[in-house]
This record gives sequence, structure tokens and C-alpha cells, in this order.
Amino acid sequence: MSINLDCFDNIIGLSRTACACYEAVPTKISNSGLYLDELSGLRRISSLLNCETGSDIWNYFSNARDQAILSFKGDFNGLAASQYALRRKPFYGKIGKQKNTKTLDTLTTGNYVGVRLKCANIVSGELVLNKVTTLMNSVGAITLYIYNNLNELVNSVSLTTSAGVTENDIINITLPLENSYADNMEYFLIFKLDGTIYPKNNENSDTSNPFYRSNAPDRTYGWSNYLTVEGVNMSDISDLSDITGTSSCLMYGLILDITLRCKIGELLCKDSLDFEANPLAMVLSHTVRYKAASLLLQDILRSPQLNIDTITNKDQVRADIDTYEEKYEGLLSYIIDNVDITNNDCFICKHHMGIDGILA
Repeated sequence: MSINLDCFDNIIGLSRTACACYEAVPTKISNSGLYLDELSGLRRISSLLNCETGSDIWNYFSNARDQAILSFKGDFNGLAASQYALRRKPFYGKIGKQKNTKTLDTLTTGNYVGVRLKCANIVSGELVLNKVTTLMNSVGAITLYIYNNLNELVNSVSLTTSAGVTENDIINITLPLENSYADNMEYFLIFKLDGTIYPKNNENSDTSNPFYRSNAPDRTYGWSNYLTVEGVNMSDISDLSDITGTSSCLMYGLILDITLRCKIGELLCKDSLDFEANPLAMVLSHTVRYKAASLLLQDILRSPQLNIDTITNKDQVRADIDTYEEKYEGLLSYIIDNVDITNNDCFICKHHMGIDGILA
């Protein structure tokens, strides 16, 4: 549920001023137009630091900016979770039972069998396929194809099989739960029957009613807050937007180890901050700069390499740190209070908690 750190690339610059004591100039890129060394309180020490330490000072500046971004990420996630309610709890677990009673060796050779996942339309939602366990009748390998209902082959992976024994294959594939070209995303995890390897008859649950359930209390079936699961047996996969074939609660020898979650950081941005249209983008930049300044001064106070006595008054530095932290906390609270939670489907207001909107 973390913030996409790509959004913060060059959110603030380090400096755009060349130092008279050292020729190397750090990157001057700042998407916001803000620079760390131009903040009041840092101006009076940045040039002295640069002359004292040469290029090493930019390591201090760069590290402070990076740590400020990480601090903001953690603080934002924590405060957002305390102020708003998650629409759906993250799910970490398996779809599919290991229990089985027979081999499905009467299936038609050449058919495609596997699992259909029909997803709730969740903006910023994602499914991470961590592992696939196979329950087959013989040793060998199958190719698992992952298609979507836009008739796109998303991925494919080779899975090993053993006679009646589960084999874990780590694949780590991320699938979005929302696409502007489909009302609901569907994924088909299927393999072709070759006439030698047949699946066991394991099922996705102890019920044949694979519908969404709101806030399912049972952790085993928590996936049902995000998607439905059904087994498919198809002879034709040329058009998966309108499939024909048999469906059931069979998993056809597959057990899916998955993560289902909503990326709450995309409340702020997806790929990059929009300084033209997003009213919080500039506020966020100031927030990161104040935190970076605080962390930078704390590093200076602790560093044995920098002679703080020759630079400035320690008490003033500590006072500046307190000021930066106070401004950081204030802007962070402002962002939390003013972020538009309708930017994605991760949160609802706490007083709106209930089953309404679970399938939105």
C-alpha cells in the first residue's frame, strides 16, 4: 500500500548555486522549483559546508532528501489509515484447496483448463501472484498462460509438476484490478491439456457459490472482497471477452498464493506529480523540503566530519530543526485533511463504513 516513489523524483532540487570553493555542481533539476539549500536557515551554512567538505556535502543533502521522502511516505500512510477506513482489508493467502479425491483424466486433450478471476473494479487495486502450486498426476511441466478479458496475453510461466505432490513456483506477477477499457478486469490462468499431465480435482473453497462477500471475516476467503473465482474448461480461447465452456468451483490442480491490496499512495499521484492540476503537489514539495532540512541539520549535529562550531551556533541549529519539524507536521496534517479520497478506491470515510460501495 505504499506510495509510488517515482512520483517524488526530483520533487525538490539540492542546489542551483555553484560553489566558489568546489567546481562540481549537483543536479539542478527541481520539478517544483524548490531547492533545499535555499531554505531559510540553510542558506547561511550551505556555502561554508561545501567549502569545508567539498563534494561530500551533496551526499548529506541527497541522503536528507531521500530520507525525507521515506519519512513522508510512512507518516502519510499511517495518518491516512487512522483518519479514513480501508474499503477492503489487504488479503495475503491462497486460493484453492490442496484436498482432492481424483485425477481429472477424462478431460479433452487440447482443451484449456484453469481458473478465471473476475475482479471488482478497484482503482489502484492490484493482485500480486506470488506462487503457484500444482496438483497433477505425473512429473513434468506445464505452461501457465495468463490472459485478460481484453484478449491480451499478460504473461506466461513454466510450472513444474509432480505425481500427486505440490510444487511451488515463485513467479511474482502483478495484475491491476482496474482498466479503463473494461467494466471489470478478468484474468484467466490456464494451461493446455497435452494428454499426459492431468490435474487433480481440488476446489477453490468448500462452497460452490463464488460471489463477492463484503468484508469476509474468514481470512481463508478474504479474497472474495476483491474477486470471484471459478474453474474453466475451454476449447477455444480466441475471444476471452465472451467465453464459452464449462465453469465450476474446480481449481484444476492449481493453488494460487496471492496478495490483494490497494495502493493508498496513489491518492497523491500515480506516475508523477502534476504541478499544474494537483493543488497538493506544491504543498507536498514544501513538506518534503522541511523534513529534508530537519534531517540534514540533525546529520550535521551528529557528524564527526563537520565542525559545527566553525559554522554556526548549535542552539540556533536546534531551533531551526524544531521549526522545520513543526512546519512539516502542519503541512502533513493539511495534506491528510485535504486529500481527495475519491482519487482511488482504497478508502472510505469512517462514518460511511458498511457494505455499500464494497463492489464499487
